[in-house]
Amino acid sequence: MSAIAIMAEWPKRVMDAFIIDTANEQGVYGLVLYKNGIKQVIIIDDYIACNCGEPAFAEAHGNELWVMLMEKAWAKMHGSYLAIRSGWISEALYTMTGAPYETIENVNTDGVPGLFEKLYRAEQKNYAMGCGLQAAGVDSETADESLGLVYSHAYSIMGVARVKDKLGLTVDLVKLRNPWGELDWTGAWSDNCSNWTPQLEK
Repeated sequence: MSAIAIMAEWPKRVMDAFIIDTANEQGVYGLVLYKNGIKQVIIIDDYIACNCGEPAFAEAHGNELWVMLMEKAWAKMHGSYLAIRSGWISEALYTMTGAPYETIENVNTDGVPGLFEKLYRAEQKNYAMGCGLQAAGVDSETADESLGLVYSHAYSIMGVARVKDKLGLTVDLVKLRNPWGELDWTGAWSDNCSNWTPQLEK
């Protein structure tokens, strides 16, 4: 879902994945996906798994159908919805676009030297980016409510910026989107944080 949220920022990339991009009476759709780098056409119908009248898995805001169809094609490619319960953003983006990717792992508290600069350059080149938060021994359903982050969860990177704060100090910022649409970041530079000036908000 995080990869789909990233794709939503580039409507043309979404359209490129669909062979048939309008609703049709037959309810048949073809999507172009890339399995292990090999282009494949996945044919699906528009029957969506529901639970008590609501979509059982992905759903979009409003009457958009493409999110559920993209997820259904992804599930068909992998054998079932159960098989796609979790995974890597990079794998999903690669499968949806066929574009190469790089995965950077931060496995210690010292961080990855030069990581922000790499993200900043990627932002300038309009690359699709995502990230995940893992914690050893933490249940995937556990959330750190004090920060507004969910462990074993994927996020879309929506923006990368280097700004000057009120004191003139340089601050590196990365804007994340939770595909669940809930549990917002509550730490420094959160939505209601006093660090934001009207100029910085703009």
